Amino acid sequence: MAVLAAFSLAMVLFPEGSRMTANAALSWLTDRLGWFYLLAGMAPLAMASWLAFGRYGDVLLGPEGEPPEYSTSSWIAMMFTASMGLV
Repeated sequence: MAVLAAFSLAMVLFPEGSRMTANAALSWLTDRLGWFYLLAGMAPLAMASWLAFGRYGDVLLGPEGEPPEYSTSSWIAMMFTASMGLV
């Protein structure tokens, strides 16, 4: 909490210096680690695709013969809103 408070206070007291520092840090990160950012975003998608279309795609997550609690369109809507919440 102390580190966060000190960081926030420095940004309030020195907005121009904080802006320049943040822009420099963002530029450095995107120049050097942009590939990792893309990889980190694509890895869960690749894993989910592998699970869905592989041999584990037919595994039931509930009791045998019980209907799903939510429809397919409801699941798609929930996944969409969850991903929008992350942005």
